[in-house]
Amino acid sequence: MATAAPIYRNNYLNCSQLTIAAMLLRKGIQIDRIWRQAGLVYRSQDQGFVLIGSFKHFREDILHHNGIHLEEIFYTEEELDLYMNRVFKQHPKRGTVSVSLDIFELPYCPFFEREHGYHTLEVLEVNDDHVVISDHAYSYHGTLSKDHLMKAARSVYEHTPRTENRYKWIKQVDLEKEPDVMKVLKEHVAILEGAPPHFELPGAVTGLDAISVIQRDYIDSIKGDENGNLLDNVYFEGLKDVANSRKHMVTFLSSYEKEHLQPLIQAFEDAYQSWTVLANFTARVGLSKNPRSMIERTSNRFQKTLEVETSLLTQLKEVIQNENLSTPHSS
Repeated sequence: MATAAPIYRNNYLNCSQLTIAAMLLRKGIQIDRIWRQAGLVYRSQDQGFVLIGSFKHFREDILHHNGIHLEEIFYTEEELDLYMNRVFKQHPKRGTVSVSLDIFELPYCPFFEREHGYHTLEVLEVNDDHVVISDHAYSYHGTLSKDHLMKAARSVYEHTPRTENRYKWIKQVDLEKEPDVMKVLKEHVAILEGAPPHFELPGAVTGLDAISVIQRDYIDSIKGDENGNLLDNVYFEGLKDVANSRKHMVTFLSSYEKEHLQPLIQAFEDAYQSWTVLANFTARVGLSKNPRSMIERTSNRFQKTLEVETSLLTQLKEVIQNENLSTPHSS
């Protein structure tokens, strides 16, 4: 197994992405061209809330563009024993794996026995009564007992909205495969102009048109809040995900070191900043004793973000129109 630091840190990746990044790095695979989906997909709460930057299934995307075959198995509550058997009896001889758990049952986690939440971490080694893990989101490298792991896996079914646990490993890598930059950019133009996502999501709105819908629904949630407490606001995490997706594109495009991409890179950076400010503003609204007094400023923040995204779309179209990008890999 290629050596790598026990803990991988990146403020722009969630727990699942951090785990996959570490798994790839341990195999000596560079990750700056792995995440490159900066769309906008939204579905309102009454249909099942979704607010994300990605618009394609990640596994399909990295297989098609990067030649990385990430295998994934889903385990329902009735298959908990099969899940544990997979973790403890079928650990790969080479490489590491990703497993899902509930943070409530993780003794090292600050939310231990305080808060439930679906979570992903990396299993490096397996022993009879414990595993050696790297939980990159919480910067923990050490052991986790079999008892705690089983409790945490069972708790996913009992105390989170998820109906399955997920086990992932890297099955195969074709190092000759490289992303087609022009195709990636064209996909972004399509999704920002309102094309449907590449997965089934009935009731979803995409692209720039989604911003006004999110704004309307969010402000309605402020108006309908009787207690002046929006701490559990689902919008913050969604807006942060969209923001981070723009930073992923900054990383992706910067890896090509092409001067004519700089204006587009800056446009994605500006979009990242704008979505981040918007997300943080919703957190402030959630802490406010009088959130309704912040409705006008909330509307202004959404409008500013729409302007920045409109500029980003214009920049994307200009690059596609003016440049025929080549994609040699400079490792």
